[in-house]
Formats: sequence, structure tokens, C-alpha cells
Amino acid sequence: MILQNRLPQLRFAAFGACAALFLSAAFVGDLFGQWPKQDLSRALKAVPSEQIGYSSANEWRVFLVSSKDYRKGIGALAYTDADVEDLRLSFIKLGVKPDNIIVMRKSDPDFNMVPTKDNIERQFNLFVGGLTENSVAFCYLSGHGFNVKESGESNPRSYYAPIDAQLELTVLESGKSERGLVAGAIESTSESTPAASNASESQEIALSRVESLRRTSISIDDMLEKLSNSRAKFKWLSVDACCDYLESRAVDGSEFLSVDNIPTGVLFFQSCADGQSSYEGADTRVTAVDNPEGAAANDDKLKHGLFTKSLIEALNIEITRKADGTIQSVSKLSDLEKRTKADSDQDGMITLQEIVSYVQERVDEDAWRYHRAHQNPQVRVNSESGLDDFALFTKLPVEGYDYKIWQAGQTALAEARKLKEDDIYGAHEALAKIPEALWDADSFSSEISEIQTRYYLFVADQDYEKAKREFSEGNIDEARRELELAFNPKVKESDLRSDPKLANALAEELANNSEYNKLADAIDQKLQEMWASNARERAKKDFESAKANLERKRYQIAFDDVSSAIALDETVAELTRSPRVKEYEALKLQIRGAAAENGSVLEDAKPETAEFAYVVRGSGATAGESSIGGSSAALGTSSSAGAGAGAASSNRKPGALRVITINGIDVRFRWCPPGEFMMGSPEGEKYRDGDEQRHKVTITRGFWLAETETSQALWKTVMTGNNSRSQGSVLPVEIVTWDECQKFIAAINRNGGDVVFRLPSEAHWEYACRAGSTTAYSFGDDWDSSKANRWNENDVKKSGTKPVGSYDYANAWGLKDMHGNVSEWCQDWYGSYPAGNVVDPTGPKSGDRRVRRGGSWISLVGATRSAQRDSDEPSHRDGAVGFRLEMIEVNR
Repeated sequence: MILQNRLPQLRFAAFGACAALFLSAAFVGDLFGQWPKQDLSRALKAVPSEQIGYSSANEWRVFLVSSKDYRKGIGALAYTDADVEDLRLSFIKLGVKPDNIIVMRKSDPDFNMVPTKDNIERQFNLFVGGLTENSVAFCYLSGHGFNVKESGESNPRSYYAPIDAQLELTVLESGKSERGLVAGAIESTSESTPAASNASESQEIALSRVESLRRTSISIDDMLEKLSNSRAKFKWLSVDACCDYLESRAVDGSEFLSVDNIPTGVLFFQSCADGQSSYEGADTRVTAVDNPEGAAANDDKLKHGLFTKSLIEALNIEITRKADGTIQSVSKLSDLEKRTKADSDQDGMITLQEIVSYVQERVDEDAWRYHRAHQNPQVRVNSESGLDDFALFTKLPVEGYDYKIWQAGQTALAEARKLKEDDIYGAHEALAKIPEALWDADSFSSEISEIQTRYYLFVADQDYEKAKREFSEGNIDEARRELELAFNPKVKESDLRSDPKLANALAEELANNSEYNKLADAIDQKLQEMWASNARERAKKDFESAKANLERKRYQIAFDDVSSAIALDETVAELTRSPRVKEYEALKLQIRGAAAENGSVLEDAKPETAEFAYVVRGSGATAGESSIGGSSAALGTSSSAGAGAGAASSNRKPGALRVITINGIDVRFRWCPPGEFMMGSPEGEKYRDGDEQRHKVTITRGFWLAETETSQALWKTVMTGNNSRSQGSVLPVEIVTWDECQKFIAAINRNGGDVVFRLPSEAHWEYACRAGSTTAYSFGDDWDSSKANRWNENDVKKSGTKPVGSYDYANAWGLKDMHGNVSEWCQDWYGSYPAGNVVDPTGPKSGDRRVRRGGSWISLVGATRSAQRDSDEPSHRDGAVGFRLEMIEVNR
């Protein structure tokens, strides 16, 4: 691309493919650095994307020319064919129709497409003539080039050498032949007579090499003028060729192809500044110093002109070639890769500002690295062309997402980023403006997670400060409630969808907060003292009641009362290390003796006793009414005397959280401890059915129960179909049979590990649902639509299943949706309850119907009670029937 050793000994050297005028926007440039190389601000202005027009790729027209092998002493170039071919592929990858791309090169079997001067001019005229008002014209020339300062002109003119450019040219003195000679033969016009017969009338004149080259080359100025006169709205010319001068002159910065010489509406982007050379490949003499292994010489990316190499990189097309130069592979662009390297701000738009900045920086770096020379691509455009509001390929996706969606996300994220230091609430609200599709994108997820975490930690600190204030004022119950909110922030469903592990990470961090734990210890101490005091008073009342009932000879009632007093006293003694009241034991013996004398046999049952519940620290449970334990713990699980305090002081409290990942889905389980409870309903309970006979059940081994029903997201990771009537990953799976549940469970149990999954037994289900409560529902004796999902009587259209765990309410052990939403399959066959007390019941050994519990969103109020029983055949499927998992630790 460079003419070296100029005059008088003129020869070409094959340094590399040359320029390329490139895409979009307007720029007024100075060849000699009157503006800093990267500062395009005077000609390119930042325009909001919604105001920038874009050119449809289908409207593009591309004209590419490669001059590689020259005639008559002009040196061949190595990579110009690769330049035009790889640019052609680049445009096709960007969506330009192949039929809209014209390529001229010597290897073309059609002689009309061989890049001679006549052919280039003819094909260019046809190309320009076919442009319309909707066309975006891109023209590119790769080959040798030079500048000549014409006689009487102050500015040089630029030329591109076709393959038939001549170093020696003879013309006729008469001027009838205005074209040059090819291989020394006189070329005459159609009107002239043959040279032999006109020898007496014409004289052959040998031109200088400069004039010979000028007359047989393509004028860049003429091409710019023709483009300017075309109908295309946007047009540019790009030339990867040298700009050396073919005569001596002082390079003082005053003479160059000025902006005034650029026709209106045309952009000119050439590979180097006036007086510079355009290089291709790598000079092995230079690279051998830095890299003796010769890797640079074998680098496919360097088998281009340096200017075109950067241009292709800007379009992000990776092309590998074989040793013979043929294409080996062209990478298939994934959605991620479609964001070109030039798109520096990742807004999905490629502007001229980005193209120029990318190419200029890398070309000069490469020229110095591989040739120890400077090469500075130049942009020249008439500032009145109207191109400064133009961006091209504005519909390119960014990381696989539509650029408009991406830009909306970037705007919202920038707002959140700005607010997060001074207004974390506002920052968190700004996250909601980010399109949901972007929450998992690499460029968004980490920063979203950071802001979410900071928000919830800030909220937790506010609750902690309230807890400190309430504690200092002696409001212990309020202090406990606020501190549990601090330990267990209420994470929004939308935040959990973006980061399923957010709640667990927060719970772990907050559980280890030393200030929170210090306050929790103080509150626990006060709560313990208050609870012990109340328990002593309760024990005394039970003792007095026992004595009164003994006097009335109501021995069983008296015996139960004194047993309760003893159990309460033992629990208090364990917590406070105070001595037991011995007269309680004496009274118990006295009651037993009196009953025996009267022929009464007393039932030696262990009474239900309260368990002290500590402050819930970082369990991840939803705060508020879902707090584990709480003031309602006075009717906690029944256990042997003294066992309550021991269980409470252990590491595993009722409702403790364990998260198990099943097929990539985090499933939250709550601990249900061993204990006793009254299964069924009392006779006076509203809506009671005849199969709910109340009886005592002992659970000897604790178990884990899923916090919510099984979601469709988890179901779909195992089963091939999802027949749920209401489709949604966060909705409970329904229309599943008992038999299908067994297949699902068998599949997830194949993963092994220290746990086994199954459906809960009916006794386990009711025990967990009650979580120490004895009321009709775990939240009281009356239905509360704010705590569970049942159909909306005022607006049936709004009724249906709700996302699992979407209600804030959880019972004392952190379990959600135990009432309503979907009815839940249990493991048992349906049958009548056994008579008397039972231990770990599993239902009848056989039957024709399986148990369902909890009611659903379409159930009547009474059908969602804790004691309500329902059943169906194992093959039954219903739009209101789902299930939840029970988990057993096999090594425990």
C-alpha cells in the first residue's frame, strides 16, 4: 500500500491492505493533529438513543475492491483479498443481504469484476446509480495509494491504484487519446485513426512516473463527488492505502485534503494521515526482537491490513485461515458476541465515535508493535452533511438482550447506583425499574445483589435500633418482636426471584452480628425471667386446683392438675436452677392413694407443658407473625417434664431452617421436633366433622417439613410434563395424583445423601400445622384471609392458586400455606382414628383412598381447619390438589 523511494527511482513495496471509510456520524478532522486523535467531540455529539435514527441492514449497499497483484513492476500486496472477503463476511453477520454487496478482485471469473481502472469506474457508476433515498452506502478500497499535488493546486489529491496502474505511460501529442497505454501500446479514442496511419500527425510523449500513475489510477476526489451526488442519504468511503507523496514538499500542516474538499453528505475515513504509509501484517525483523518464536507472523488476525484488522475487530468477526490463505472457519456469533467490540458503552448502538476511537487507538498501537512506525487513521467529513445524528446497527442486542431493554436496565441501574450511598430505600425502588429479563445478566446481577443486600441490612439496622429503644424502656415483648424482624428481614418475592439465595445469605450474616446477638442475649434473659415467673404462678394455681379437686374427690382432674404443676416446676427449675417444690410430689402421692382407696385408676399421662422460646436469630423465617415460638409458646409441644428447656437450649430449635438444593432449586425445610399433641378437634369446634375424634399422639422422632408446597419450578426439573391448570414456576404444582407424587419422590431420592424425602404422614402433617396451637387454625379460631389463600367471595375472578409462600404469615414453626391454596397429599390410607393414645401413627395398612389435608383455595372455610380430613383415590387429579415434601435424616 505504499510507494517507496519516490523520485527518481519509484517502486512499490507490499506493506499491507489499506483503508476503510467507516460507518455513521459526522466528524471534522485535521490530518496533522490540530485536534487530539481521540477527541471527536467537535463533530460528533452524543444523541439519546430514542432520537437517533438507524439504518436497516437490509437497506445497506456495500462496494468492496481489492487490488492485490499489480502489473508492470508494481509490488504485489499480501492480504487485500482477505481484507475485502472478511469485511464482506462482517457485514453479512451484521445482517446485510449478500446480494447487496459488490466485491471486485482479480480472482473473479467475471472479467467485468476484475479491478482494472475501467472496470472499477464502470462498476462504481452502476453502484452509485442504483442507490436510493433509503440506501446506506459503504465503499471500501484496499490496495496501493498515493497523494499528488497537482500543478496550480494548493491541496494534494488522493489516488487509488487499480491492478493496471502504469509506471510508464505514453500519450499522443494531439490529445485525441486521453487514456493511458497498457503494456506500452498506444490507446486511441474511437474517433482516431490507427496509430500507424497517424504517425505523421501525432507525436508520442513519455510521461513522468508521477503523471503516469496519476492518469492510470482512480481519483478519490471523483469518487467522493459521485457519492455526494447520489440519492443515498448516508454514504461513506473508506480507503486502506498509503498516503505517501510522489514529489518532494514540506509537510508543514497547511496542505492536506481539507474538509472543504469533502462533498456534502459524504464521510471519508482513510487508513493513515497524509505522508504516512499503511501497513499490513507484521515485519518479522521487528517482531523477532520481541517474539523470537515468530508467533506474530503466524497470527491469523495479522493477515490483514492493520487498519482493516481493527475494523474487523470492531465488528467482532473472528476468522481463521488455512496456510494457503483460504478461510478455515468463521465463528458463529452467539447473542453475547453480537455486541461488537466497538460498542464501548454497551448500549447496543454502534456510532462513528466508537468505531473511530477503537480503530485509531489500535492501528497506531499495532503499527508501532509490528513495524516500529506510526499510522494514524483520519476521518474527514463536511460538517454540514447532517451525519452527526446518525448511529448504525442500533438494533444489535447486548449480551443477548434487545438494546432498548438493555438501555432501560442501564438507566435504572445507574439511578440505583447513584442513590445507594444516601438513599438506599430509593435505590432499592429503582431496581424495580430494571426489566425482569436482565436480572440474571452478568452485567446486572452482582450490582443488583449488592444493592439488595445493603437495603435489607439497612432495614435490619433500623429494626435493631427500635429493639434497643423498646428494651431500654422495659417493653420486652416489643423489643423481641423488633429484634426478630432485624434477624429475619422480610425479603420480597421479586428479590428472591432474582437471587434465590439472598434470604439465606442475609440470615447467615445477620445471625453472626455480634451487636444483634448481644441484645438478643439480654432479651432472652428477661424473657426467661418473665416466663419462669409466669410458670411458677401457673404451677401454684394448678397446685391449688389439685387440692380443691381432691377435696371434691375428682381424682383424675386433681391428678392432671398436680402433674401439670410438677412439670411446670421442673421446667422452671431447669431454667433458673431453683429447687423444686416438694409438696407438689407429696400431693401427687396423696391423690393417687385417695383414688386407689376409692377404686379409681388414674391415667398417668404426661401433661402438656410450655417450652421457653428464645429470640429467633437469623433463621430466615418471615418476620412478624411467622416468628418461631413467640408469646403463643405457652401451648407448645408436649414433652416429658424438664425436656422443654433442654430442647430450647439446643442448637436445633422448633422451626429451625435447613435449605436443601434439589436439581438446582433451593427448597426450605423447617424442623418439627419430637413431642406430643392432641390430634383431631374438640367437640365444640365449629365445622367439626365426625372423623376428627380427638386423641393424644406422641411423635418420637423429629422431622423436616417443607416450608411451602412443591412449586412447579421444582416439579419441572424432575417430571417431563406439567399439567397444572394455573401455570407459573412459583405457583404450586397441582393436578397431580398421589401416584405421580411417589414417582417424583423416587426420582429425587436417587440422588442419595444423608436425607430421604417422602410425603408426610397424616399425624406429622397435623402436628406440623398446629405447631403447638390448639385452635381451629394455627392462627386462631376464625378464618383470616390475610394469612392464607381461599377464594374471594366478592370477586371470584381474582381467585386461584397463589405463589408458594407468598403470604407473610407463617405458623410458630415457620411453615406457610398449611391452610388453603392447594390441598396436600399425605402418605396414609384414609381410615378411622384409633381409640386411645398412639405413638407415631401411620394410618391403616390398606385402603382405597389416600389422605389429603389443609383444604384449598376453592374449599369452604371449615375445610381448611387444622383438623379437617379429606381423601381421594391415589389416581385422582384435581386443579386444587398438590403436595409438600417431608425430609428425614437417615443418619440421625
